[in-house]
Amino acid sequence: MKKLIISLALALVTMSAGAQGPQAKTACGVLEGTYESGIKVFKGVPFAQPPVGELRWKAPQPVKPWTGVRQAKHFGPNPMQQNLFGDMNFGTSEYSEDCLYLNIWTPAETMTERLPVLIYFNGGGLMAGSGSEPRYAGESMARRGIISVTANYREGVFGFMAHPELSKETSYKGSGNYGFLDQAAAIRWLQDNIAAFGGDPERITIAGESAGSASVSALMASPMSRGLFAQAIGSSASVMAYSKIATLEEAEKAGMAVMKAIGCKNLKEMRAMPADELLAKAAGTGMDGCTT
Repeated sequence: MKKLIISLALALVTMSAGAQGPQAKTACGVLEGTYESGIKVFKGVPFAQPPVGELRWKAPQPVKPWTGVRQAKHFGPNPMQQNLFGDMNFGTSEYSEDCLYLNIWTPAETMTERLPVLIYFNGGGLMAGSGSEPRYAGESMARRGIISVTANYREGVFGFMAHPELSKETSYKGSGNYGFLDQAAAIRWLQDNIAAFGGDPERITIAGESAGSASVSALMASPMSRGLFAQAIGSSASVMAYSKIATLEEAEKAGMAVMKAIGCKNLKEMRAMPADELLAKAAGTGMDGCTT
């Protein structure tokens, strides 16, 4: 009898370990998440291609489809950043330029409920922070019937450096707004896919605090966000709150100074530089939040 009980216990453990998590079929393929305290959670969901190599300092590109079931059980890497704020801790210890991932907490049972959706953008001066920060976890909101989402975006020199050469590459003849473009891409991904998680694409609210709040105000003003969300919540900051917004010419001159300080002659050299090295060399240029 004792051996039988032990065998049954081992079988239950094995079944639990191999149990299938919740699944959702997105436009690019099937995702499998996990259950956390009864909430369906999908972490590390790609909403754009990795912005590396030739895609560094370019608008986020659509995700490439995959075959089979993609695991979405762990946070994607945090954006590249310096350790600027003592109150920040993350759900993953990994940092990478390949950071364009979002996380979803959904209370949907059938995945057809069309629940309201809230996507939250982290603070950190546009220089630091991550959607993996525990204080932004969406479990409590999910328990109130709201699908909660956090999303990473490029920060610092990777997300906000303008330069004349970069502006020439774009159809809109501008640059330095890659982090905001990432945020808009995340919302657009929700528009296209959140119904698969039980959400209503017509009831998306964007929210954030500090730099996340400033981002919300920028998204509210930008024509690229028109029609992407229904409501907005900003807490403690705006892109127009503190000082005059730099003109494109001023931002491009600042970017030229960054390139010179880093020791590169052109964008090709800057794009070839490893992310860790670029982050270190950008210290003190004003594009990483550091002053020394």
